[in-house]
Amino acid sequence: MSNKSYFKDLQNLKYQDESNLVKGLIDSNKWISNSSIYENAQRIVKTCRDDRNKTRLDNFFLEYGLSNQEGIALMCLAESLLRIPDNATCDEIIEEKIGGKKWLDHFNSSPSLFVNATTFGLFLAEQVVELDNKISANPVSWFQGLTSRLGDPILREAIKKGMEILSEEFVSGIDIDDALNKFDYPKVPCSFDMLGEAARTKSDVDFFFNAYEEAIRKVGEKNALLSKSFHEISIKLSAIHPRYEATKKDRVMDELLERVYQLCVQSAAHDIALTIDAEEQDRLELSLHLIENLAKREDLKDWGGLGLAIQAYGKRAPVVVKFIDELGSNRNGMMMRLVKGAYWDQEVKIHQVKGAEDLPVFTSKSFTDLNYLATAKVISETKNLRPYFATHNAHTIAGIMELYKGREDKFEFQRIFGMGDLTYRNAEKVYDQFPLTRVYAPVGSKKELLPYLVRRLLENGANSSFVNKYLDKNIP
Repeated sequence: MSNKSYFKDLQNLKYQDESNLVKGLIDSNKWISNSSIYENAQRIVKTCRDDRNKTRLDNFFLEYGLSNQEGIALMCLAESLLRIPDNATCDEIIEEKIGGKKWLDHFNSSPSLFVNATTFGLFLAEQVVELDNKISANPVSWFQGLTSRLGDPILREAIKKGMEILSEEFVSGIDIDDALNKFDYPKVPCSFDMLGEAARTKSDVDFFFNAYEEAIRKVGEKNALLSKSFHEISIKLSAIHPRYEATKKDRVMDELLERVYQLCVQSAAHDIALTIDAEEQDRLELSLHLIENLAKREDLKDWGGLGLAIQAYGKRAPVVVKFIDELGSNRNGMMMRLVKGAYWDQEVKIHQVKGAEDLPVFTSKSFTDLNYLATAKVISETKNLRPYFATHNAHTIAGIMELYKGREDKFEFQRIFGMGDLTYRNAEKVYDQFPLTRVYAPVGSKKELLPYLVRRLLENGANSSFVNKYLDKNIP
């Protein structure tokens, strides 16, 4: 393969016609219609619905999604409260989002004490805030007297604390020590990732680079105690370079490459795997140039822990798989995490601003699900990849299991910390042989949490989300 021609072809494929591409995927992936996939997916969902040991978040998202006003209000609060610096603005947004909602419609409709207690607390909060008549349609007059006894400060702190508790459900620890303590038993392998958005300054870069170095060292020490390479690390390239963008390729290859190389050398020394997270599609070629350079380093060739995450909502995912597989043929293999993608809204905005005629990502979630399984099939036919399939969707799990029937030891599943435990716990009951499930475990303080939290809330609350629907017994 000529690398120059490959990258040129990759650029040409960026804005493929979606309808033609989807038609081709359907025609070449008839195996997805296999009845056993559908039947096993149904069994997983039924087992989950019958499971009484649902997590607090499972019950919470079942009751509050983006399909009702109350769910939308909670998403808005979670997105805003943790970053508003002044109390007056906090009080205003609490008044707007809590007031006038039908909280009692949700009371006792969930079997979860946690959800019902939360619901009643929100109902009480609605009565405490001083509402304009236009905001509150059904005020409870007997409860208005509570305002003078409690007041806005107590209400504000209570709701902010509630949002913090919700946030903590998605984050494994405030630092790597805290996170490792939560997984201080040799049954749950993790891939730890330091939370943070793109670096803007050198101090941002230094902070995250030092955090990655510390995480590699401490995860390596933990693995040594376990006498095996167990936990792993994920890194985000934009967190360790302030101009990680295609127009700055020369600078990135000069500055960022050396930083990532240092992290790889340290990971190899500790015998732990390092996966480079996927970011926006405009950065895909740049990330491939970086990983190509790293894969060809002589002192890293015996280390099998170098990996890359690939997004199935990107139209070029199958082509990228083949490129990474070829890189792995000249070294001790490569790792690959297949994800569906968490930046869809951002991708659409970026290319609308550009005035692009098409998008580099699929416009429908069902197309992404199709491409995920199509890409998984390409991965299953490679010889040099160690795959991780990151999904919480029962049908996708069933599809992967069909692809790897009899080869369950050749791959791993991945789920996000705080999500998917119910799904995988019950999927294991459906199959005689089930692969290892690794937890993608974000690490960080409240400062770094917000963007990640919003992505998780939107992903879980969306009407089209499997996570939002699969526990609802009213949906067949």
